[in-house]
Amino acid sequence: MGKKFQSIVMGIMGVIVYILLGWTIIIPVFVTKFILDMFFTRRVTETIICDDNKYYKGLQEEPRYFMSGENRLYGAFFTHEGHGPFKGLMVVSHGIGCSHKNYLQVIDYFTRKDYLVFSFDMSGCCQSGGNKGMEGLQRAVIDLRSAILFASTQEEAKGLDLFVFGHSWSGYASACVLNDEEVASKVKALATLAGFDRPWNVMKEQGKKKVGKIVALTRPFAFIVAQMQFGKYAKYRAMEGINKYNGPVYIAHSTDDKTVLFEHSIVIHKPECTNPKVEFHVEEGLGHTLYRPTWAEDNINKARAGKETLKNDGENIFQYFMDDRYRFSKREEVFGLNEDYMDKVENFFQRTREKC
Repeated sequence: MGKKFQSIVMGIMGVIVYILLGWTIIIPVFVTKFILDMFFTRRVTETIICDDNKYYKGLQEEPRYFMSGENRLYGAFFTHEGHGPFKGLMVVSHGIGCSHKNYLQVIDYFTRKDYLVFSFDMSGCCQSGGNKGMEGLQRAVIDLRSAILFASTQEEAKGLDLFVFGHSWSGYASACVLNDEEVASKVKALATLAGFDRPWNVMKEQGKKKVGKIVALTRPFAFIVAQMQFGKYAKYRAMEGINKYNGPVYIAHSTDDKTVLFEHSIVIHKPECTNPKVEFHVEEGLGHTLYRPTWAEDNINKARAGKETLKNDGENIFQYFMDDRYRFSKREEVFGLNEDYMDKVENFFQRTREKC
Protein backbone atom coordinates (compact mmCIF):
# COMPACT_ATOMS: atom_id res chain seq x y z
CA MET A 1 0.00 0.00 0.00
CA GLY A 2 2.86 2.35 0.90
CA LYS A 3 4.47 2.14 -2.54
CA LYS A 4 1.12 2.45 -4.28
CA PHE A 5 0.20 5.53 -2.21
CA GLN A 6 3.63 7.04 -2.89
CA SER A 7 3.16 6.42 -6.60
CA ILE A 8 -0.24 8.13 -6.55
CA VAL A 9 1.18 11.13 -4.66
CA MET A 10 4.10 11.43 -7.11
CA GLY A 11 1.68 11.20 -10.01
CA ILE A 12 -0.49 14.00 -8.58
CA MET A 13 2.59 16.13 -7.92
CA GLY A 14 3.73 15.54 -11.48
CA VAL A 15 0.37 16.71 -12.83
CA ILE A 16 0.47 19.80 -10.61
CA VAL A 17 4.02 20.66 -11.71
CA TYR A 18 3.07 20.09 -15.35
CA ILE A 19 0.05 22.39 -15.00
CA LEU A 20 2.08 25.07 -13.20
CA LEU A 21 4.86 24.95 -15.78
CA GLY A 22 2.36 24.96 -18.59
CA TRP A 23 0.39 27.95 -17.39
CA THR A 24 3.27 29.97 -15.95
CA ILE A 25 6.01 29.36 -18.54
CA ILE A 26 5.26 27.11 -21.53
CA ILE A 27 1.92 28.56 -22.61
CA PRO A 28 2.98 32.21 -22.02
CA VAL A 29 6.14 31.59 -24.07
CA PHE A 30 4.08 30.24 -26.99
CA VAL A 31 1.63 33.14 -26.70
CA THR A 32 4.51 35.63 -26.66
CA LYS A 33 6.10 34.01 -29.69
CA PHE A 34 2.76 34.21 -31.49
CA ILE A 35 2.54 37.95 -30.75
CA LEU A 36 6.16 38.55 -31.83
CA ASP A 37 5.59 36.60 -35.03
CA MET A 38 2.80 39.05 -35.89
CA PHE A 39 5.47 41.75 -36.06
CA PHE A 40 8.52 40.01 -37.46
CA THR A 41 7.68 37.04 -39.71
CA ARG A 42 6.28 39.04 -42.61
CA ARG A 43 8.75 40.28 -45.19
CA VAL A 44 9.29 43.98 -45.93
CA THR A 45 8.67 45.04 -49.52
CA GLU A 46 9.18 48.42 -51.17
CA THR A 47 7.42 51.23 -49.32
CA ILE A 48 4.67 53.22 -51.06
CA ILE A 49 6.90 56.30 -51.11
CA CYS A 50 10.35 54.98 -51.96
CA ASP A 51 13.56 56.49 -53.24
CA ASP A 52 15.52 55.65 -56.36
CA ASN A 53 19.09 56.13 -57.64
CA LYS A 54 17.75 58.06 -60.62
CA TYR A 55 17.13 61.07 -58.38
CA TYR A 56 20.83 61.28 -57.48
CA LYS A 57 22.91 62.29 -60.47
CA GLY A 58 26.37 60.75 -60.37
CA LEU A 59 25.54 58.13 -57.71
CA GLN A 60 26.94 54.75 -58.72
CA GLU A 61 25.99 51.38 -57.22
CA GLU A 62 27.92 48.11 -57.43
CA PRO A 63 25.90 45.18 -56.01
CA ARG A 64 27.48 42.60 -53.70
CA TYR A 65 25.77 39.65 -52.04
CA PHE A 66 26.98 38.21 -48.76
CA MET A 67 25.84 35.70 -46.16
CA SER A 68 24.49 36.51 -42.71
CA GLY A 69 23.94 33.18 -41.03
CA GLU A 70 21.65 31.22 -43.34
CA ASN A 71 20.40 34.34 -45.18
CA ARG A 72 21.83 35.74 -48.39
CA LEU A 73 21.74 39.53 -48.14
CA TYR A 74 21.86 42.21 -50.79
CA GLY A 75 24.52 44.84 -50.34
CA ALA A 76 26.28 47.36 -52.56
CA PHE A 77 29.24 49.69 -52.70
CA PHE A 78 28.28 53.25 -53.60
CA THR A 79 30.52 55.90 -55.10
CA HIS A 80 29.92 59.29 -56.68
CA GLU A 81 31.18 60.21 -60.12
CA GLY A 82 34.01 62.70 -59.93
CA HIS A 83 34.60 62.29 -56.18
CA GLY A 84 37.59 60.83 -54.37
CA PRO A 85 40.08 59.77 -53.14
CA PHE A 86 38.17 58.06 -50.35
CA LYS A 87 38.31 59.38 -46.78
CA GLY A 88 37.18 55.99 -45.54
CA LEU A 89 34.55 53.27 -45.81
CA MET A 90 31.14 54.34 -44.45
CA VAL A 91 28.67 51.55 -43.61
CA VAL A 92 25.14 52.98 -43.71
CA SER A 93 22.57 50.75 -42.01
CA HIS A 94 18.82 51.24 -42.44
CA GLY A 95 15.88 51.44 -40.03
CA ILE A 96 12.94 49.10 -39.59
CA GLY A 97 10.17 48.58 -42.12
CA CYS A 98 12.22 49.67 -45.12
CA SER A 99 15.52 49.06 -46.93
CA HIS A 100 18.75 50.78 -47.99
CA LYS A 101 16.73 52.54 -50.73
CA ASN A 102 15.04 54.61 -48.05
CA TYR A 103 18.49 55.93 -47.07
CA LEU A 104 19.76 56.91 -50.50
CA GLN A 105 19.85 60.61 -49.51
CA VAL A 106 22.28 59.70 -46.70
CA ILE A 107 24.27 57.37 -48.97
CA ASP A 108 24.49 60.06 -51.65
CA TYR A 109 25.61 62.62 -49.06
CA PHE A 110 28.52 60.52 -47.84
CA THR A 111 29.64 59.66 -51.39
CA ARG A 112 29.69 63.39 -52.19
CA LYS A 113 31.86 63.84 -49.11
CA ASP A 114 34.36 61.37 -50.62
CA TYR A 115 33.50 58.24 -48.67
CA LEU A 116 33.18 54.78 -50.16
CA VAL A 117 29.76 53.73 -48.88
CA PHE A 118 28.53 50.20 -48.23
CA SER A 119 24.84 49.70 -47.54
CA PHE A 120 22.59 46.64 -47.50
CA ASP A 121 19.11 45.26 -46.83
CA MET A 122 18.50 43.42 -43.55
CA SER A 123 17.15 39.87 -43.47
CA GLY A 124 13.57 39.70 -44.69
CA CYS A 125 13.79 43.15 -46.26
CA CYS A 126 13.33 43.93 -49.96
CA GLN A 127 16.27 42.58 -52.00
CA SER A 128 17.68 40.35 -49.24
CA GLY A 129 16.77 36.76 -48.46
CA GLY A 130 15.08 35.56 -45.32
CA ASN A 131 11.93 33.48 -45.53
CA LYS A 132 11.32 34.03 -41.80
CA GLY A 133 10.99 37.78 -42.31
CA MET A 134 12.93 40.15 -40.07
CA GLU A 135 12.79 37.52 -37.27
CA GLY A 136 13.26 40.06 -34.45
CA LEU A 137 14.94 43.32 -33.47
CA GLN A 138 18.14 41.48 -32.55
CA ARG A 139 18.49 40.18 -36.10
CA ALA A 140 19.75 43.64 -37.10
CA VAL A 141 22.80 43.15 -34.86
CA ILE A 142 23.65 39.86 -36.55
CA ASP A 143 23.18 41.30 -40.05
CA LEU A 144 25.17 44.47 -39.36
CA ARG A 145 27.97 42.37 -37.89
CA SER A 146 28.04 40.28 -41.08
CA ALA A 147 27.95 43.40 -43.27
CA ILE A 148 30.87 45.07 -41.47
CA LEU A 149 33.02 41.94 -41.58
CA PHE A 150 32.20 41.38 -45.26
CA ALA A 151 32.72 44.97 -46.43
CA SER A 152 35.98 45.37 -44.54
CA THR A 153 37.55 42.43 -46.40
CA GLN A 154 36.66 43.58 -49.92
CA GLU A 155 39.37 44.84 -52.24
CA GLU A 156 37.88 48.35 -52.50
CA ALA A 157 37.96 48.80 -48.73
CA LYS A 158 41.54 47.73 -48.08
CA GLY A 159 43.53 50.39 -46.28
CA LEU A 160 40.45 52.49 -45.49
CA ASP A 161 39.25 53.40 -42.02
CA LEU A 162 35.78 51.97 -41.39
CA PHE A 163 32.96 54.17 -40.07
CA VAL A 164 29.35 53.27 -39.23
CA PHE A 165 26.17 55.33 -39.55
CA GLY A 166 23.09 53.73 -37.99
CA HIS A 167 19.60 55.19 -37.60
CA SER A 168 16.62 53.98 -35.53
CA TRP A 169 16.63 50.13 -35.64
CA SER A 170 20.23 50.38 -36.78
CA GLY A 171 20.90 53.07 -34.19
CA TYR A 172 20.37 50.25 -31.71
CA ALA A 173 22.17 47.64 -33.82
CA SER A 174 25.22 49.80 -34.58
CA ALA A 175 25.90 50.35 -30.88
CA CYS A 176 25.06 46.76 -29.88
CA VAL A 177 27.41 45.29 -32.46
CA LEU A 178 30.29 46.93 -30.58
CA ASN A 179 29.85 44.22 -27.95
CA ASP A 180 31.56 41.98 -30.51
CA GLU A 181 35.33 42.46 -30.17
CA GLU A 182 36.07 41.37 -33.74
CA VAL A 183 33.75 44.03 -35.13
CA ALA A 184 34.76 46.72 -32.64
CA SER A 185 38.41 46.29 -33.63
CA LYS A 186 37.53 47.24 -37.22
CA VAL A 187 35.41 50.33 -36.47
CA LYS A 188 37.20 53.69 -36.45
CA ALA A 189 34.15 55.69 -35.29
CA LEU A 190 30.39 55.32 -35.17
CA ALA A 191 27.29 57.51 -35.25
CA THR A 192 24.00 56.27 -33.80
CA LEU A 193 20.92 58.43 -34.40
CA ALA A 194 17.47 57.89 -32.82
CA GLY A 195 18.56 54.51 -31.48
CA PHE A 196 17.27 52.63 -28.45
CA ASP A 197 19.26 50.95 -25.70
CA ARG A 198 17.42 47.62 -25.59
CA PRO A 199 14.57 46.04 -27.59
CA TRP A 200 11.93 45.54 -24.91
CA ASN A 201 10.82 49.17 -24.47
CA VAL A 202 10.33 49.69 -28.20
CA MET A 203 8.54 46.34 -28.55
CA LYS A 204 6.23 47.32 -25.70
CA GLU A 205 5.30 50.65 -27.31
CA GLN A 206 4.63 49.07 -30.71
CA GLY A 207 2.84 46.13 -29.10
CA LYS A 208 0.37 48.45 -27.39
CA LYS A 209 -0.69 49.72 -30.83
CA LYS A 210 -1.39 46.19 -32.01
CA VAL A 211 -2.67 44.16 -29.04
CA GLY A 212 -3.14 46.71 -26.24
CA LYS A 213 -1.67 46.96 -22.73
CA ILE A 214 -1.67 43.17 -22.33
CA VAL A 215 1.67 43.20 -24.14
CA ALA A 216 3.32 44.30 -20.86
CA LEU A 217 2.68 40.80 -19.45
CA THR A 218 4.94 39.24 -22.09
CA ARG A 219 8.17 40.93 -20.94
CA PRO A 220 9.89 37.95 -19.21
CA PHE A 221 8.75 35.59 -21.92
CA ALA A 222 9.92 37.90 -24.72
CA PHE A 223 13.46 37.55 -23.37
CA ILE A 224 13.13 33.75 -23.28
CA VAL A 225 11.97 33.73 -26.91
CA ALA A 226 14.80 36.09 -27.93
CA GLN A 227 17.33 33.93 -26.09
CA MET A 228 16.09 30.86 -27.95
CA GLN A 229 16.27 32.66 -31.31
CA PHE A 230 19.37 34.81 -31.01
CA GLY A 231 21.50 33.41 -28.19
CA LYS A 232 24.09 35.90 -26.89
CA TYR A 233 22.72 38.70 -29.09
CA ALA A 234 19.56 38.77 -26.96
CA LYS A 235 21.63 40.05 -24.02
CA TYR A 236 23.32 42.90 -25.88
CA ARG A 237 22.61 46.48 -24.82
CA ALA A 238 23.61 49.54 -26.82
CA MET A 239 25.30 51.36 -23.94
CA GLU A 240 27.25 48.28 -22.90
CA GLY A 241 28.63 48.01 -26.44
CA ILE A 242 29.61 51.68 -26.44
CA ASN A 243 31.45 51.31 -23.13
CA LYS A 244 33.27 48.15 -24.24
CA TYR A 245 34.31 49.81 -27.50
CA ASN A 246 35.98 52.81 -25.88
CA GLY A 247 36.28 54.53 -29.28
CA PRO A 248 34.62 57.67 -30.74
CA VAL A 249 30.80 57.52 -30.79
CA TYR A 250 28.28 60.18 -31.82
CA ILE A 251 24.91 59.64 -30.10
CA ALA A 252 21.92 61.81 -31.03
CA HIS A 253 18.22 61.82 -30.18
CA SER A 254 15.49 64.43 -30.44
CA THR A 255 13.23 65.01 -27.46
CA ASP A 256 10.12 65.04 -29.69
CA ASP A 257 10.82 61.63 -31.30
CA LYS A 258 7.45 59.83 -31.50
CA THR A 259 8.83 56.59 -32.97
CA VAL A 260 11.61 55.83 -30.49
CA LEU A 261 10.51 57.80 -27.46
CA PHE A 262 13.20 59.90 -25.80
CA GLU A 263 12.70 57.94 -22.57
CA HIS A 264 13.84 54.80 -24.40
CA SER A 265 16.82 56.42 -26.12
CA ILE A 266 20.51 55.67 -25.72
CA VAL A 267 21.11 59.33 -24.81
CA ILE A 268 19.34 59.05 -21.45
CA HIS A 269 21.91 56.47 -20.33
CA LYS A 270 24.65 59.12 -20.32
CA PRO A 271 25.21 58.65 -16.53
CA GLU A 272 26.22 55.02 -17.25
CA CYS A 273 28.76 55.99 -19.90
CA THR A 274 32.38 55.18 -19.10
CA ASN A 275 33.64 55.80 -22.64
CA PRO A 276 35.43 59.20 -22.64
CA LYS A 277 35.21 59.47 -26.44
CA VAL A 278 31.41 59.66 -26.64
CA GLU A 279 29.56 62.78 -27.79
CA PHE A 280 25.94 63.09 -26.60
CA HIS A 281 23.66 65.32 -28.69
CA VAL A 282 20.19 66.03 -27.31
CA GLU A 283 18.25 67.69 -30.10
CA GLU A 284 14.99 69.68 -30.04
CA GLY A 285 12.25 69.59 -32.66
CA LEU A 286 14.01 67.28 -35.14
CA GLY A 287 11.63 64.31 -34.76
CA HIS A 288 12.67 60.75 -35.46
CA THR A 289 14.50 61.45 -38.72
CA LEU A 290 16.91 64.00 -37.33
CA TYR A 291 18.54 64.72 -40.70
CA ARG A 292 15.25 65.58 -42.45
CA PRO A 293 14.54 69.33 -42.89
CA THR A 294 12.02 70.67 -40.37
CA TRP A 295 9.92 72.17 -43.18
CA ALA A 296 9.62 68.72 -44.76
CA GLU A 297 8.64 67.19 -41.40
CA ASP A 298 5.97 69.88 -40.97
CA ASN A 299 4.55 69.22 -44.44
CA ILE A 300 4.45 65.47 -43.80
CA ASN A 301 2.53 65.97 -40.56
CA LYS A 302 0.07 68.39 -42.17
CA ALA A 303 -0.55 66.06 -45.13
CA ARG A 304 -1.27 63.13 -42.81
CA ALA A 305 -3.47 64.99 -40.32
CA GLY A 306 -7.13 64.00 -40.40
CA LYS A 307 -6.70 61.33 -43.08
CA GLU A 308 -8.24 57.87 -42.81
CA THR A 309 -5.95 55.10 -41.55
CA LEU A 310 -4.56 52.82 -44.23
CA LYS A 311 -6.00 49.29 -44.25
CA ASN A 312 -3.39 46.63 -43.54
CA ASP A 313 -3.86 43.62 -45.82
CA GLY A 314 -1.15 41.44 -44.31
CA GLU A 315 1.67 43.93 -44.75
CA ASN A 316 4.64 43.91 -42.37
CA ILE A 317 3.46 46.04 -39.44
CA PHE A 318 6.53 48.30 -39.42
CA GLN A 319 6.29 48.90 -43.15
CA TYR A 320 2.59 49.56 -42.65
CA PHE A 321 3.34 52.31 -40.12
CA MET A 322 5.66 53.97 -42.65
CA ASP A 323 3.21 53.64 -45.53
CA ASP A 324 0.32 54.95 -43.44
CA ARG A 325 2.29 58.04 -42.47
CA TYR A 326 4.03 58.93 -45.72
CA ARG A 327 1.55 57.96 -48.45
CA PHE A 328 0.16 61.51 -48.64
CA SER A 329 3.58 63.14 -48.93
CA LYS A 330 5.95 63.95 -51.77
CA ARG A 331 9.16 61.99 -52.30
CA GLU A 332 11.29 65.11 -51.94
CA GLU A 333 9.74 65.72 -48.51
CA VAL A 334 10.07 62.16 -47.21
CA PHE A 335 13.66 61.95 -48.42
CA GLY A 336 14.62 65.55 -47.93
CA LEU A 337 18.06 66.10 -46.42
CA ASN A 338 19.15 68.70 -43.91
CA GLU A 339 22.73 69.08 -45.14
CA ASP A 340 23.63 71.33 -42.24
CA TYR A 341 22.75 68.58 -39.80
CA MET A 342 24.58 65.95 -41.82
CA ASP A 343 27.60 68.27 -41.91
CA LYS A 344 27.51 68.19 -38.13
CA VAL A 345 27.67 64.39 -38.18
CA GLU A 346 30.34 64.30 -40.87
CA ASN A 347 32.39 66.82 -38.92
CA PHE A 348 32.47 64.27 -36.08
CA PHE A 349 33.87 61.62 -38.41
CA GLN A 350 36.35 64.13 -39.85
CA ARG A 351 37.64 64.96 -36.35
CA THR A 352 38.23 61.29 -35.61
CA ARG A 353 40.29 61.04 -38.82
CA GLU A 354 42.39 64.07 -37.90
CA LYS A 355 43.30 62.50 -34.56
CA CYS A 356 44.91 59.51 -36.28
